[in-house]
Amino acid sequence: VYVRFKDSDGNIFPVDENTFDSIQYEMQNLHFLKIAPRNITVLVGEEIFFTLHGYDLGGKNEVPLEGLKVTWTKCCGVGKLSPTIGLSTTYTAPLSLGRRDISAHYNNLAAGGTILVVNSD
Repeated sequence: VYVRFKDSDGNIFPVDENTFDSIQYEMQNLHFLKIAPRNITVLVGEEIFFTLHGYDLGGKNEVPLEGLKVTWTKCCGVGKLSPTIGLSTTYTAPLSLGRRDISAHYNNLAAGGTILVVNSD
């Protein structure tokens, strides 16, 4: 990591060369996944953006995921997901009302969410 510093007068130091240091970080093991948002109410035809995050055993540290290993699915062929591979997806609510389930899979782990489709009335 290379850094430069700015003092309260706006002077940047060092002027002609970068200061560097190394950072060591031990990546935690992936233990569970979370979809955000997990539960949401949407209007007929509305689009909602979902993301998937991985966490360590304690849930305090996010663990990076490989986007090409994430697959998104929805139940019953109702609504539309695009894309179905990647760290995020967009769900387009169908014209029919009701509860819909969405899930994301990564290796042997999965996480789910619930979408409630309602009228605008």
